[in-house]
Formats: sequence, C-alpha cells, structure tokens
Amino acid sequence: EDPLDPARLDPETRALLASGEKLAQDGALPAAVARFDAATARAPAQPLPWWVAARAHLRLGDWAKARVCAERAMAAGADGPDTAAVLAQALVAQGEVVAAREVWERCTGRHPTAPASWRGLAALAAMTDDAEAAERALTRVVALEPDDALSWYRLGTLRQSLGRNGDSAAAYDQAATRDPQRRDLEPRIIALALDAGDRDLARKAARRVAGPSAADGEAELAVASLLIKREDLLGAANELEGLLERKPEAEQARLMLAQIHARVGRHAEARVLLAPIVEGSPLYADALRLKGLLALENDQFAAGALALAAATTADPNRADLQMDYARALQRNGQPHEARGVLADAVARWPHDPELRFAEAMLLAELGDETGAQQGMEAVLRLVPRHPGALNFLGFTWAERNEKLAEAEAFVRAALEGRPDDPAILDSLGWVLYRQRRFAEAEAVLRRALSMVDSEPEIHFHLAAVLHAAGRGSEARQALASALQHAPDEKARRKWSRRWRALPAPTRR
Repeated sequence: EDPLDPARLDPETRALLASGEKLAQDGALPAAVARFDAATARAPAQPLPWWVAARAHLRLGDWAKARVCAERAMAAGADGPDTAAVLAQALVAQGEVVAAREVWERCTGRHPTAPASWRGLAALAAMTDDAEAAERALTRVVALEPDDALSWYRLGTLRQSLGRNGDSAAAYDQAATRDPQRRDLEPRIIALALDAGDRDLARKAARRVAGPSAADGEAELAVASLLIKREDLLGAANELEGLLERKPEAEQARLMLAQIHARVGRHAEARVLLAPIVEGSPLYADALRLKGLLALENDQFAAGALALAAATTADPNRADLQMDYARALQRNGQPHEARGVLADAVARWPHDPELRFAEAMLLAELGDETGAQQGMEAVLRLVPRHPGALNFLGFTWAERNEKLAEAEAFVRAALEGRPDDPAILDSLGWVLYRQRRFAEAEAVLRRALSMVDSEPEIHFHLAAVLHAAGRGSEARQALASALQHAPDEKARRKWSRRWRALPAPTRR
C-alpha cells in the first residue's frame, strides 16, 4: 500500500490539498502553504499532507519547517526516497550534511532495490566531493536500472575524476549505447579507452561515430590515426597490421603503416608496403611522395627528385607535393630548378604561407637577400605570427647588427609560437649577443644546446659570446665543438674564418 495515496484521506483534507496545489500553480505559494498546513492539522496521522507541506516549505525557503514536516511524514510511514529527498534537502540547506547523508543511508537500507534511494545518496556524495561514495552508489543505480543512460553518464564522470579511465570509458559507452543522442561522448570514450589501452572499446565508439554506412575498416583507421597523434606508433602499427591481416587490400592502412615504418627508420618495410599502391589508386601520389622522401633520407637525391616529380604529375593540384619536389631538387643540387617549381606554385597558390616561406628560404640560400626578406614579409602579411618568418627576419637583422630591438621583438614572438625550438633560441642568443647582453645570451644558447648538441652554428654562437665576455679558454672549447660538428671541410673553414673576424673581447 502506498502511504502517499490520496485515497487514504478524507474528502475535506483532499480538498485542502487540491486547493493548495491550485494556489501554488497560480504562484500564490504562501497561501498554498497555509492550506497544506491546515491539511496536516486535520489529518496529523496521515503522511501525505506532511509530505506536501514539506515540499512547499522547502520552496519557500523555510528549511526548519520543511524539515519538521518531512520528519512527520516519515514517522507516519512515508519513509521512501521521495520523502528522504525533501528531508535531505532541508538538512543540507541548514548545513547539516552529515545528518542528510544518514537520511539517505537509512533510506537505502529500507529500500535497497529502489534506484531513487541510491540516486539520492550518490547526489549527496557528489555534492560533498566524496567521489568514491558517489561512484559506489551510482554503481548500485545502474545495476538496478541498467537502461538509465544519465546515471551511466554520471558514473563515467565520477570514474574519470578518480583516474579510472578504463572504467570511465566503459560507463560512458553504456550511456552512449542507451542514448543515441549522446554522440558527443564518443570522442571522450575513444580518448579514455586509448589511455587505458582498450582499443576494442575505442574501435567500438569509432564505429558509432562512422555510422552504419561507413566502409569496413574505417574504425580501425580512426583509432590508428589517434594513436599516431598521441605518438603511440607501436599501438597504431598493431592496429593497422590487424586490419591488413583481415583486409589486405586496405590501401589507406598500408600507406599509414608505411609512414610509421618510415618514421622509425624501417625503410625497407615501408617500401614493401607501398609497392602494391600503383597508378590508378587514389593514394598513388601519396605513395610516390613517401617513396621520394625515403630516397632523400638515404641520400638518393636524384631518385627522390624523380619520385616526387612523378607525385606532382599524379596529383598536380597539391601544393605540398610541389613544395616537396622543390626541396628534392634543392638537395639534388638543382636550386634554380627548385626556384622555378616554387615560383610556379606560389603563382598558383598565392595565399599559401608555407609555399612563400619555402621560396623565401631558397632565395636566401641563393644569395638573394632582398628577395628573401620580401618573401618573409609576404608570409607575415598572410600569417602575422608565423614563427619561421619572424625568426628569419629577426636573425637577419642580428647578423647585420641592425634594428636589434625589433629583431629581439620578432624572435621572442617566434618563440611564443615554438617555445622549444632550438633554432629560434639560437637566434635569440645571437640577438642578445649583438646587444652585448652576454650572460643572457649564454643562458639561452646553453638551453638550445641542451636540446640539440650537434648543431655547429649554436656552438659557434656560444663561442662568440664567451669570447666577447673575455672567457677565452671556454670560448675556444666551444669553437672546437663547432668545428667538430661541422659537416665538411667547407663548413669548418667558414667557422674558422668567422672566428678570426670576431672583435676583441670585452675587458674584464
């Protein structure tokens, strides 16, 4: 028997409650409360008037009265979750959180199979930042009511806050499975599942994202792509190998796996994977591109240039292929041909900042300082905070020992975009050297060398700083490192010539 059944009341008490409800709906809450209180006076042994009055006093903010009415309702037999909710809210409002928790704990003890009891306990635990207690209560809720998507979602959130990523992903997965409107959860499920090493669950979520019309293998490709972004190359390779075992004709998986092999230096394996991707495939240009880059990695410059030329023929509408082809020509000792390729590409894609940057760098190498500077200025008109262009101009001014304040501003702006770039740190050290801020310059250059110890130019710049500061022995050691890391005799002669041209050191 329901203790809150209105049929248990006499007609006049029911009429008082009904008129009070009408007043409450009309916004006359104080008048409604008066009717409810009158109903409790008329039927003090019945729980329903007390429960209705408790809710109304709660809405009025009369916490003490709400508490008394809720306790009377419970004493009269209405000890279920609905009454517990009102009493717990009144107690929390009065600052009696411990008492409120005891209310919910008694309720779960009396009604252990009522999901609402456990929901109330979970909500109070979450309110008091007791995530573990809330997680335990919500676990009971979903066990009793497994189709409750919202509780699964809350359980996932709590488990995530506890650092249990795998369990969190599993709970979110239950929520997304039961509520198709929760597709916003899929990226979170995939990320948490991958954190926990559960690629099966990540793949399951990726399939839901792709939809029923997705091609076979799309989920595996999506998971592999995310693993690559996370630098988990082994996990991505395992995912792609599994797909290729099941579906050897999956060219996208073949290309991605080849790219992973190329990154880790397994060039022969990469070439084997690329071999079946032939002319007519939509991935043919990408396969040719990777073959060309692999050739360049192995100092096969002519072969690399040929492969990349073929890639531009296979897909003439890609700026990145034109840029790679130009770089291959440059490395093959054909800088003027590379310049022609880049000039044509810039004419086709005038708003591509990376093309313009590559062209400007090539002009600098060819000795066209004016063209290089104009090119970098064009890059900055397209991307005002382009780190490469800012660094180039700042370093150029430092080399000329001019516009040093502006040079420092440019290089520091470049460093904001790439704070851990040793080349930009080297530029900053050189600017500071030109400003005779030797201690600062030394600190910056040593930080750059901590990232890349094999760059001769950074060693030379440090040598110049130490020489200018009057620390001759240390300067000569830095110069020796520059000469040691120089790639050839021509470079060694350059650094030796520049060393002899340095001004006399500062007197100590």
